[in-house]
Amino acid sequence: MACLSIVNATEFLQLNEELSLLCERSKKKQKITMEDESLKDNQVKILFGVTREQFNNLHAYIAADLRSSCNRTIRDALGIYLMKLRLNLSQEAIGILFGIENQSRISDTISTVSNLIYEKFTPKFLGYTHLSAQQIRSHQSQFLNKIFDLNEDTNIVVADGTYIYVHRSSGKHSKCIFVLKY
Repeated sequence: MACLSIVNATEFLQLNEELSLLCERSKKKQKITMEDESLKDNQVKILFGVTREQFNNLHAYIAADLRSSCNRTIRDALGIYLMKLRLNLSQEAIGILFGIENQSRISDTISTVSNLIYEKFTPKFLGYTHLSAQQIRSHQSQFLNKIFDLNEDTNIVVADGTYIYVHRSSGKHSKCIFVLKY
């Protein structure tokens, strides 16, 4: 799945400069690490797409369920995942930047962090399961209640199927013509 990020010219130049510096560090056997406080706040935002505070909040959700290894810390694992999402670099390139030579370790790290975020973070902030019925009702407008003549304890659900995949058969065109004729 391709990821599209919109970056203006200034951000692109900053990103290019930051990556050049990081490549120079990697040649000197210096690696990116989220334990290193020398990464400036703007560098964290450029490389990982989140602020340091947002990074720390995400880290708090997954830290208890993720182990450090000889290759990377828990914070580095989250950094690897976020860098992949933000920059869409190859796993080999991310491995060079983080000082991890084995691409399969990068792949495993990305997969593990992705699963943890899906299990620990997503249910608390996306969807409706983290809201009570009363909280859902508080977002419902009085306009809808009047139009549909709803009781106060009734919730309205609006479902958007824009991105739901629907299989289309190869004979779709002939079926459409048939329907239009009759």
